[in-house]
Amino acid sequence: MPQLSDMEKFFIEGHRDIDPKSLAHKMGTSVVLVRNYVKSLDNKDRREAEKAKEEEDKIKASHQQEIKPPTANDLMIKKEKRGVVVMTQEASQIGDESRKQNRMSPKLAKNVKKIRPE
Repeated sequence: MPQLSDMEKFFIEGHRDIDPKSLAHKMGTSVVLVRNYVKSLDNKDRREAEKAKEEEDKIKASHQQEIKPPTANDLMIKKEKRGVVVMTQEASQIGDESRKQNRMSPKLAKNVKKIRPE
C-alpha cells in the first residue's frame, strides 16, 4: 500500500485550504491517500482542541474552588514515626473559637436536651 512521504505530508499540511482532489492532482498521488491524510489531520486537530479545552476547564475548576480555612488538625505538628502529636498555639486558638460557636450537627442537636440553659 503506497504511503505519503514526509515532504508530501508537509505540502498537504501547508495547503489544507485546497480540496484533496486538486492537491492529489498537483502532487501526482492518489486522491484517497490525500483525503485520508487530511481526515487524520482534522481528527488530530479536534483531539488537540478537546484536550486543550479539558485542561482549561480543569484550571477554571481549580480556581473556582473555595479556599477553606485551616482546621485545628491541619495546624498540629505530627511525628507519625514516633506517634507524637503536638498542638500549636494556632491550633489551640482555632479549637477555642470552635467551642464558642458550639457547632452541633442538626441531627445531634434535636436529640440533646439542655437541663440548665446558660
